[in-house]
Amino acid sequence: MKNIGADFVGGFPRIASPLNHTPKTTKKPRPASGDTTGETMKSLSKLNQQLSSNLFTAESQRDLLNERIDMLEQQVIADQDFIANLRARIANLSESATISQATSPRNDQPQKKVDPKVIAAAAEITSDSIFPFLQNRPLAFFHLMCNKSDVSIDEIIDTISSDLIVPLFHFSLKQINRFATFFSHMGELSTTALDPTFIELTAECVRNAYFSEVCYVFIRDELSGEFFCTLGNKLLQVNLKGMTSTIASVAQLQKPTILLEPEKYPDYSPSLDPLFNPGNLPEIIIPVGRNAVFLVIKTDPQAYDYTNEDIALGTMISKLLLPLFEQHFGYRTMMMEVEHRRNLRQFELDLSTKTSLEILIPFLLELFNSLICANDVKIFVFSGTFLLTFEVEDHRLVQKTLDRKGIPQWIYENKKYVYTEKLNLDIPGFDFYIDGWSTDKPYIAYPVYGDTKDVIGVVCVSDKIGSNKFSNWDMEFMESMSAMMAVVLPRCIDALQEKRKSEGELSLEKLPLTLEKIAFEDLEKSDSYKNILMKTMELIKAEWISFYIKKDNEDAKRILTMQNDEIKDEIIVTSEFVEQNFNTMKEIVAPDVKRVEGFDIVGNFNAKSLICITNVRHDEKVFIIAMNNLSKTGQFSDEHIPILYVMSNYLIYTLRLQNKNNQIENAKSGNVVMENVFKTSSEALKSSDPFSFLLNQFAETTMLKNFAVFRVRFQIKKYEVLVKSENAKNEMIDTNDIIFTKTEDFFYTADFKNSAFLESKIVQNFPEFNQMIVQKLHDGLYLVLAGNEVHQNYQQLISYFLPSLKSFSLAFLPRPPLCNIVNLHASKLLDTDVSSRLFVSRSLSDSEKTECAMKFFINAELLNAIGGDLEKLTNFVTFTRENYNENLKFHNFEHALDFTQFVFVCLTRNKFGNCMNVDQKAALLCASLLHDVNHDGTNTLFLNQTSSYLVDLYGKESTLERHHVSEALRIVEKSGITLKDKRFFVNAILATDMSKFEENVQKVTVLRGKFNKTDKTQVPLVATLLMMCGNVANTTRPFYFASECGKRILSEYQEISKLEEQNGIQNHQKICGKSITDPLPEIELAFINEIALPLLEILEDVSPDFKDFKVQCQDNKEQWTKETKK
Repeated sequence: MKNIGADFVGGFPRIASPLNHTPKTTKKPRPASGDTTGETMKSLSKLNQQLSSNLFTAESQRDLLNERIDMLEQQVIADQDFIANLRARIANLSESATISQATSPRNDQPQKKVDPKVIAAAAEITSDSIFPFLQNRPLAFFHLMCNKSDVSIDEIIDTISSDLIVPLFHFSLKQINRFATFFSHMGELSTTALDPTFIELTAECVRNAYFSEVCYVFIRDELSGEFFCTLGNKLLQVNLKGMTSTIASVAQLQKPTILLEPEKYPDYSPSLDPLFNPGNLPEIIIPVGRNAVFLVIKTDPQAYDYTNEDIALGTMISKLLLPLFEQHFGYRTMMMEVEHRRNLRQFELDLSTKTSLEILIPFLLELFNSLICANDVKIFVFSGTFLLTFEVEDHRLVQKTLDRKGIPQWIYENKKYVYTEKLNLDIPGFDFYIDGWSTDKPYIAYPVYGDTKDVIGVVCVSDKIGSNKFSNWDMEFMESMSAMMAVVLPRCIDALQEKRKSEGELSLEKLPLTLEKIAFEDLEKSDSYKNILMKTMELIKAEWISFYIKKDNEDAKRILTMQNDEIKDEIIVTSEFVEQNFNTMKEIVAPDVKRVEGFDIVGNFNAKSLICITNVRHDEKVFIIAMNNLSKTGQFSDEHIPILYVMSNYLIYTLRLQNKNNQIENAKSGNVVMENVFKTSSEALKSSDPFSFLLNQFAETTMLKNFAVFRVRFQIKKYEVLVKSENAKNEMIDTNDIIFTKTEDFFYTADFKNSAFLESKIVQNFPEFNQMIVQKLHDGLYLVLAGNEVHQNYQQLISYFLPSLKSFSLAFLPRPPLCNIVNLHASKLLDTDVSSRLFVSRSLSDSEKTECAMKFFINAELLNAIGGDLEKLTNFVTFTRENYNENLKFHNFEHALDFTQFVFVCLTRNKFGNCMNVDQKAALLCASLLHDVNHDGTNTLFLNQTSSYLVDLYGKESTLERHHVSEALRIVEKSGITLKDKRFFVNAILATDMSKFEENVQKVTVLRGKFNKTDKTQVPLVATLLMMCGNVANTTRPFYFASECGKRILSEYQEISKLEEQNGIQNHQKICGKSITDPLPEIELAFINEIALPLLEILEDVSPDFKDFKVQCQDNKEQWTKETKK
């Protein structure tokens, strides 16, 4: 079998046509439809120019593409004349057809000396052989593409008889049209070079060019060097480097090749080639550089076999597609690298939160399924002489104990990983009982090392979904994962040893038993405080606990402090922190006390973790703080909060009992009620829904059996029903309803029908009633009871039940959404405050900072662009604020507000932002707010000096900015907002990299004097300019604020310098060439002259409306100049 295409230029091997005459109608020849016209050639030229423009962005291919484009443009111009000449000849021949056919060709003209090759070629041409002749020698196409040939079409035309010229032109033009048809798709393909569908679209074009139904594309993996191809619905990896096959041979040859009978090809592979061409049909293989190969199968039995015309077409296709493929592969490799790093970072963050095997195993299964397409995951743990493995069934952890055998034991002994395309008996250590779950499937197993460098476990993945083996990317991920698992797996094993339950859940289970042991008489004893606090410490496993009370207009009073089971006459927290919590009434659960706002340790007390709550009953407030969790995790949990509320109620009861012992003694009925409250509360805690149980018992006691608990939703200005009695309805009530506007803490009416409250819409929630009680439980949370009669001592009943009702509501009701906490409708922040040029973020109150960030999006009319939901916007702003480090001097949420306000003003002032679409404006505003999220106070230089893990994740260039991008995308996803132009968003954050200041300034300088709002190509440059200006926005603020910012920036640089000294690094920190030890005015003047003013001048040039920013900056410059003279 000859290799057709090895040498198709000059002296072609002849491809015999199936018939020696013109094909009959039963055959389906493959010529393209329609003749080529002048308009077609113009279209080719236009598409060629479009292709040049689109591919220009691929810098690595720029020179090569320009060279090819110049050649094609020149050739198209030349070929327009050529085709015009052909058409003229056809026209002349048509007019004189009768004369031409009646006479011998050119007998009356002088004879020129003709090359013997031309004569020989012309002799082959008859009326029956023109079609096969041109199939083997597409002369018009060679002329069009400037390919060398032993004969030219002009020589043939001048030699053959005139009656053959018309059919010769006819078939030649159809060949040209076939090539032009493929070329016409290049514009579309060039626009999709960075799109995931590029390979599929390219394959479709090639398939159509060869009139086939089957076209495979083999793509080379840059990391492994292996090729992969989609076969059916499965991604098949093919080792073309290490095996013989037709595809590998042609890929090495780098020339389009026809195989009419592939089985007879010397390099035919019986194992590989039949996978793609089981019928041994004619095929053509087209390499595109070293990274891609097309395999086209002839699927139409009525069509002619492939010929040199197809070889020529394949050569053109290969040359045209090569730069597009190289651009696609470069972009794909970059995106895979970014995605790989992001996945590793996200995996590390997610993995670090896993504290039990019940959570870890489903997490790994889901993660490996999504990231490396592994269908099965198993964890093996070495425990003494046994091997443990785990599965989660019905949310329960099922443990299996096995003998130490199989591949896990082999890994333990050899400290090596195992990787195979198909797990079987040939793999070292294989034991069917241990490893049979993955037989005949792709398999990877990696060791997990403990502190002693011994293998403590093995993580195995198997069954690659949609492929026949795992890739090198998968291997790298597994290797990184095993290092991370070394931290998480021991922690999960410890959690397993504690009966697979967190300390908080275990404590909650013990709470009812603890309460049963507290008798009513115990509350009257002198040591009741100590006993209650000791039981509390036992439940939450605290080392220290302290108990404070406070009455209105009085200072907080410490009642008791204990360490373990001993009473300590020590103050462990400052009085300021205690007062702060009495005022804010916040619940705090902190694994690290250093992160708690306002917390300071008294003396040498070693505080680590912390939990505290404030409980209120009438005019008495109780504050409980516990520190240093003694469990193996060393942390308190949210499940401990209800325990503190319940135990604080007992402290309140004890306090009241001891303070009013005489009154209680004289009021036996009160004792009965108290006992009933305790009994009811205890029974409620044992029920499946404690709060509903308590409410039903309370309603029955008051005789008002219909009730509902309403909670405010500020964003929709409604009260929603959280809990209700059986006969009550679940209807929302407006926040301006008279029932809620007139009720401060408590409201009762005995004749509702004749009261002013009859207009309230709350009547729709209850069956007919005439008496109502409204009791405020917490801000925005009300209990409403309705009926036709009420207990005569209802006030006493409410006073005794209220502490339990309040604590149970906090403990067992779902936490309110963040949007319920931010009441934007009640904000005192004016729109003029938000858009003021003299905006100072530090002057805003705590709530106004969140409200201000929300108003940026609302006032810019971008709410719909990010999802059209105030709740999502609230979540987004709140999550963003939580992820800024408020302990930093400068790079905190206040800086983010200052930055974002500058960009907001630029976008909204005189509709300057209309140069962007809404998705771009939304992306830019989100990027502004998130540009420094999770900043740790250092910079990229320091991260590189200290070999930070962030450098490993994101590389040495723009390390900190890429970290901000990763964290920002996580917050966007978590909050639920929508960003339609994420690339615009990412590039905006990356533009804040000050190390690329000069490079970015050169880019945006082109806007000076050339800015055009309607030119969409300038939008990225405008975005870069606004982000760079936002980064220096503090220099455009009033001097008192600008100078404060300067001090804070310098303070951060000084902290970095200290860290450099601690790490033995020579001090490299400078600001605009100034040492951080230089006077602040000199540093600020250098920054303004070299950074701020050049940017603001460009901004003013783009739009004179922004001149005031430059004016303020110049004023600040004068102030700093005066400071240098003091």
